[in-house]
Amino acid sequence: MIFDESKLAWLRRLLIILVHMVLAGAAFYVAYVLRFLDLPAKEVVALLPRAEWDIFLRLLPFVIVWKMASLAWFQLFQGIWRYVGTHDLVRIIKACTAGTLGIILTVVFLRVAPGFPRSVYLLDWLVSIFAFGGLRLVVRLLRDMFEESVATAPGARVLIVGAGDNGEAALRELRKHFRGVYHVVGFLDDNPEKQGMLIHGVKVLGRTADIGRVVREQEVAEVLFAISKAPKRLYRSLVEACEGLKVKFRMVPAIGDFITGKQRLPRLREVSVEDLLGRDPVQLDRERVAADLKGRRVLVTGAGGSIGSELVRQIAAFQPARLILFEIGESPLFEIHRQLQERFPDVPCEPVLGDIMHAEQVEAAFATFKPEVVFHAAAFKHVPMMERHPQAAVINNVRGTRQVAQAALRHGAEKFVLISSDKAVYPRNVMGATKRCAELLLKSLGGQGTRFIAVRFGNVLGSNGSVVPIFKQQIADGGPVRVTHPEVTRYFMTIPEAVELVLQAGALGRGGELFMLDMGEPISIVTLARNMIELSGLVVGEDVEIQFTGLRPGEKLHEELAALTENVAPTDIPKVLRHQDGNGVDGAALAKQLNELEELAASGQVERALERLWALCPPKL
Repeated sequence: MIFDESKLAWLRRLLIILVHMVLAGAAFYVAYVLRFLDLPAKEVVALLPRAEWDIFLRLLPFVIVWKMASLAWFQLFQGIWRYVGTHDLVRIIKACTAGTLGIILTVVFLRVAPGFPRSVYLLDWLVSIFAFGGLRLVVRLLRDMFEESVATAPGARVLIVGAGDNGEAALRELRKHFRGVYHVVGFLDDNPEKQGMLIHGVKVLGRTADIGRVVREQEVAEVLFAISKAPKRLYRSLVEACEGLKVKFRMVPAIGDFITGKQRLPRLREVSVEDLLGRDPVQLDRERVAADLKGRRVLVTGAGGSIGSELVRQIAAFQPARLILFEIGESPLFEIHRQLQERFPDVPCEPVLGDIMHAEQVEAAFATFKPEVVFHAAAFKHVPMMERHPQAAVINNVRGTRQVAQAALRHGAEKFVLISSDKAVYPRNVMGATKRCAELLLKSLGGQGTRFIAVRFGNVLGSNGSVVPIFKQQIADGGPVRVTHPEVTRYFMTIPEAVELVLQAGALGRGGELFMLDMGEPISIVTLARNMIELSGLVVGEDVEIQFTGLRPGEKLHEELAALTENVAPTDIPKVLRHQDGNGVDGAALAKQLNELEELAASGQVERALERLWALCPPKL
């Protein structure tokens, strides 16, 4: 027979009310008994004096009614007892107090129980609190005992790093949603006061430095990171300590996300390489950026690329008057335009299918939309490809930048922000040299109305064609993971962080500056490859090999962030640096040299174009 769920709920509610009625009467009886506990046995019947039985029975219905009304008023029939806590105890005290006041009013004004002992009021109040609170506590204890017994059932053995609020919440959620699927074997925490302590019956087994030993001894299959705002170097060291142990890593959402409902534990995400590399996120001045972009006409070239698409998403959040998306690729342009329409329907957005190498297309976009702020993200960026096609690198990265910058001047744009690269510092490859030419170009155009600003940063994690997605695919294919050189290092930052830096530079810049982020220590690419293999639960050399292929043409062993001639100064934004090149630029001479360079590239005179390019941007000797 199938019962209607609503009927079952009412039956449950009725049963709860009946149990409370019994407890209400029992508490009143116990209070009365306690009052007369010292009387001789011959003077009592069922533990009460004979003379008091009549008073007790006449007052009992009123006692039950007042107590039930008070419990209902404070919604104590609607709680879920498995979650009972101090807030429930406070409501029980309030309800019992209200019920006691009702009983006093009944005795005093209705006179249904003349001679009623006044001490019973206090005793009944105390016993009622104990009865109603104790009932809920017993139910919760029984429930917890049952869940603990279920939690010991076979399942993936899990170690939680962090025995704070996040870790405790993760343990409760695992037991609630994944009974028999996960079994938490213990916690790790660096707080000395927590060592050996129990959290819901689960022991703190040691410090984070003990992770390798604990994983081996406890045969851990998964590690959950539950440390709020932990430095990335800690995550990296823990992953490296588990090398070769075939353990997976996941990240627990912040406790605030549990509270607000933004995350549930079933959506635990895997630890990404972004969690391990680079610096802790830099907090930028978003109010200043908002003041710079809100209500302005903004044009972004390369709007469909990795950086460009994130740029337009972040810019749209600041409510520009109009956002112009200039992009050569039809599909990327369609996709980013669709995303903006869905996420920011109130922001006027104009998709422009165009190529910065075509001056007439650039001119038409500026003439039509009159942008006030320009972010130039369109560029050819892959070092090996540009070594094969240097003429394309020159035409796109140099001539294209020149055409967009000159259009910005002609049409009165207030500012122009160029996205450059750390490869522009003492360039060893064509891509870096063309980016350095673009930086010099902007410097030569300063003082003519438009404020020209450049932003330089290192490798961006997760961008199209970057090392991280390549490594992911190689790991998914079973290896090998190909690294150019065992000593090669790079600076890394995330796409959102790179874009925030670009927007911040636009807001800070007064013209003629080059901005960059203090990117911390460079990361070993071999370490990156090892970490990614370990995060996949695989063992380097056993499941996936690392293969060294040799440096590619034009590739450096180590990148540099600044040249010796650049003066580095801090800004009022922590870790955002302002570079002032110590050498001036002769605008007329540079224009002549760039004209020659572009003409040589356009006419296919590759060798002569390269000679001119290296003359403009000599590598460090």
